Amino acid sequence: MELKLVDNILTSLSAKKPVGIKLNIRIADRVPVNVAVNIVLPTGLSQSVRTSIETQSSLFVKRYLNSMTIGSSLSFGDIESQIRTSSDLIKSVNVLSVNANGQEIAKG
Repeated sequence: MELKLVDNILTSLSAKKPVGIKLNIRIADRVPVNVAVNIVLPTGLSQSVRTSIETQSSLFVKRYLNSMTIGSSLSFGDIESQIRTSSDLIKSVNVLSVNANGQEIAKG
């Protein structure tokens, strides 16, 4: 599938590129990423609200990770920021660990 996509893109762009320009198209490899975080919420929230916040924060992190391009650097601060942005009820966030391709990424 990916090879056909690259061929289609290359064919489309080749017809429009100026003479002397070489095209190089790369498709990024998908890398599985696991993120463990500790989120502090106000006391007294119902289970459904807590579950909703968890789902929303997970969605925001996935959106951040999926927006990365070839050569992008992963930022623990950006992950924390995405989670904080996902709900006004979140008091604090602490990224405990991030694993990519089964290898832990050092927090730095």
